[in-house]
Order: sequence, then C-alpha cells, then structure tokens
Amino acid sequence: MAEGLFRLHTNHSKKWDSRSAGIAANNGCPASSEAKTVSNEVGVDLTNHRSQIITEEIVNQSDLILVMTERHRDSIRIKFPSVAHRVYLINELGTKRVNEIEDPFGGSVEIYKKTRDSINQAILELIRFLELGDN
Repeated sequence: MAEGLFRLHTNHSKKWDSRSAGIAANNGCPASSEAKTVSNEVGVDLTNHRSQIITEEIVNQSDLILVMTERHRDSIRIKFPSVAHRVYLINELGTKRVNEIEDPFGGSVEIYKKTRDSINQAILELIRFLELGDN
C-alpha cells in the first residue's frame, strides 16, 4: 500500500523512485484482497503488485529505507549494517507524532483501512520533507 500511495501522491513522478520490499515476504505473491480493496477506495490499483524480499541490491540502491515498525528497522539494520543510517520509521521524517504502523496482514478490512490511513498521512508528511530538500 505504501508504494502505491507514494506513487499516487507524487503523480508517478520520476523525480523519486520507490520500491516495496519486505523482511519476511515471499517473492511473487499478490497483494491481499483486503489491501486491494482499501487501496482501490483511494485510487491505488494493486492488481499488478507482487511481493519481494528485501535484498542487498535493493538496500544498496536506496537513499532512504522506510519501515513501519521498530522490529522491521532492527531487522534491516542487523542484516544490512552498512545502510543502518538510512533506515527510518515511515512517519519519522514528518511533523506528526512518530508511531509504529503495524502490519495489517491477516486483519479485517477495517484494520487495513486504519493502516492505509496511517500510511497515507505518513506519505504526505514524507513528501513535504523530501520537497524541502529539493529547494
């Protein structure tokens, strides 16, 4: 959902690239039906989304690595210590209170909506932060 929301809010701009990868994902799996449903409600189509595990190649190509929980951050910092300084909670670079955003996997559509809305707010804050760096 985060990658889709980021692309939506940046109008699929080539200015910034984003990729979604998980620390425990199975490569090639589609988004859950709940993720597709709540994403479609806000104009994000996850039909073609396929999961991928985070790799050394992905982290080495990334200027910024955003995660939803401290556990995710710790896992990436341990597995890829050379990029530890680039790993942040998704809402850590904004002006709002920093909170973890729990993975909704296996939850109800309502839980997915809450997660989508939290990610959406974090993405809007992130874009403001990134735009400050461009000025």
